[in-house]
Amino acid sequence: MNLENVDWVIVGGESGENWRPMKYEWVKDIEWQCDAAGVNFYFKQWGHWRNNPLSKAGGWQNVENNDITENGGRKLDGEIVHEHPSLEKIKKVWTAEADHFNKWFKKQD
Repeated sequence: MNLENVDWVIVGGESGENWRPMKYEWVKDIEWQCDAAGVNFYFKQWGHWRNNPLSKAGGWQNVENNDITENGGRKLDGEIVHEHPSLEKIKKVWTAEADHFNKWFKKQD
């Protein structure tokens, strides 16, 4: 992936009636790329419980017993991974975006 000018990557599987499969290897590959590029990585969820590697060993009950944060689970290799940019970085981005939109709206008047 080209992670130039990227501060944050959020990964999560789909849940609900029409969920699609997500593989452990995909998540780990994205995490590795983020680590190599110094980009914050946030793992949101596996989505459906069948995506969770814990389900391979014991089905839904195993996921429920080992990762009770949601039905599909939010743990990656046994840990919750919720990296995020610093508050200072977020403020800079929001300020820049607000300035951009304010200038655009002034042009529309």
